[in-house]
Parts: sequence; C-alpha cells; structure tokens
Amino acid sequence: MLKTKTAILMLLALLLAGMSCQKTRLPSGQASESGMSQDQLNWIDVILKEAIQRGEIPGAVVVVGRKGKVVYRRAFGSSQVVPQALPMAEDMIFDL
Repeated sequence: MLKTKTAILMLLALLLAGMSCQKTRLPSGQASESGMSQDQLNWIDVILKEAIQRGEIPGAVVVVGRKGKVVYRRAFGSSQVVPQALPMAEDMIFDL
C-alpha cells in the first residue's frame, strides 16, 4: 500500500514538475483558502521522507495547486547521489 502511494506521489511530482517549467508561476496560497486540508498535505512529507529513508527514491519535488494557487511546494532528499549527494531544489528541472 505504501509503495502504491509513493508511486502515485512520484508520478504527480513528475507531471507537476513539467508544468512548473513554464515561465509563468502560479501565486502561492494557503491550503484552507482552496478548500484543502493542510493536515492531509502534511502526509506527503511523511510518505516521501519514509520512502527516502528506505532507499526507494533519492528525492522528489512535489507541487500541489488548486483554484489557481500553489498550496504545497516542497523538495525532498537528493537530486543525485553519485558521485556526490546534491540536495533537491523546488525549481529542479528533470531530464526524463
């Protein structure tokens, strides 16, 4: 079950990362302003940090938007691990 959630989050991260490469950026907003629960969004932190600790993924960037505003944007883990670990950045561009 946790692997499925991790896979879904990774897919969303990749899709949204592509969208974030556009020149225009959505304004930031509070989750509650958009009808979302900050507590539910905080589960993304837990799931991804556990996946990184287990070595399932080196890192991820997650962006959640709703009603024209970004309500969650965070970077986790490393963008690369060889030859040295580099931290992931929220504005990371991914080569797929």
